[in-house]
Amino acid sequence: MNFHFLLSNLGSPLIHMISWLIGLFLLLHHLHVIGLVLHVHHGRVHSLNLGHMGLNGTISPHLGNLSFLVELDLSDNNFHGHLPKELVQLRRLKLLNLSFNELDGEVPTWIGSLYALQNLSFHNNNLSGIIPLSKSNLSRLEILDLNDNLIEAIISREIGRLKSLKILEIAGNKLNGIIPNAISNLSSLEGLSLAYNSLSVRELVSLKINKE
Repeated sequence: MNFHFLLSNLGSPLIHMISWLIGLFLLLHHLHVIGLVLHVHHGRVHSLNLGHMGLNGTISPHLGNLSFLVELDLSDNNFHGHLPKELVQLRRLKLLNLSFNELDGEVPTWIGSLYALQNLSFHNNNLSGIIPLSKSNLSRLEILDLNDNLIEAIISREIGRLKSLKILEIAGNKLNGIIPNAISNLSSLEGLSLAYNSLSVRELVSLKINKE
């Protein structure tokens, strides 16, 4: 059978559907998963929820092929190792939940390139290094949860650039140094958790927490 001939005579929507099915097959083959929750619109995966499924191994780089993905939830599994750099291709991603896994290595700098992100959670992993904000374009980020990791160094004053941030949780890490006054620039902030670090305050930080 001449598959090239068949594909060349199919309409564009059907070609997108076939491409998506091939990509999904490769992903499922890698993960050895049968039960999953996803949302498909016009033949494109917009939401993939593999949370609470007891999965293990490393996170598949094939996820980077799902370029129309808006929500990715891999929380509460046993994934380990580093985050695959291919995830940087998910430029439409608004929610990335990798909490309660065993991921290690440094928080990747490419996270700052996912400019559509609104909710980012690495809660309860083994991630180290620093919070990579110096080259960040996360102006839409509303929730940042890095609680219970191994993140160290200081909180960068670049944190003040996250103007849309409502929830900032970085408790239970190895942060040290002075809490930057830039946090007081987060005018939309509703929740802040910095406990169980080695942080200090040079002067009183004026911080208004919105309760609306």
